Amino acid sequence: MIKEVLQQLEPLDAQIDALCSRADDAEMASTTTHAAELAELSAEENVVNSLAAGFYREHGVRRIEPGFDAGPIPEGCRVMRTRYCLRRETGQCLRKNPAYRGRLFLASGRHVYELLFDCARCEMSVVYRGERGEPAREEGARRERKPGRSRR
Repeated sequence: MIKEVLQQLEPLDAQIDALCSRADDAEMASTTTHAAELAELSAEENVVNSLAAGFYREHGVRRIEPGFDAGPIPEGCRVMRTRYCLRRETGQCLRKNPAYRGRLFLASGRHVYELLFDCARCEMSVVYRGERGEPAREEGARRERKPGRSRR
């Protein structure tokens, strides 16, 4: 009896798959920004090779800035925008507590990045601010004391 029911459901299963596929395609088409809709691409799009640049030009993009990975990053450029917010993660969200103020920075080696916050959109941007004098000391680079030795 179960086999008979399953056999009767098989044609319905194929119809449901076809309907779902069409709905997914329609949703994808309505939410996708196509390259042809963009007249220019900024360095944030990270186009760094001739094949990618050729693809975008074939699809109507007229101006393409070289991506950040292609060379030195100019000071003041936004290198990343994200919904992940370090202020929120550390309990310093300005929407919940506007008393928190002050600029926040990240350092990686000699490079310094400023964190900028767009609280209305709940976004954080990372902006390159240049190099500093001395490379940052990595956490694992600390000198370990040998066990059993005391400091004098």
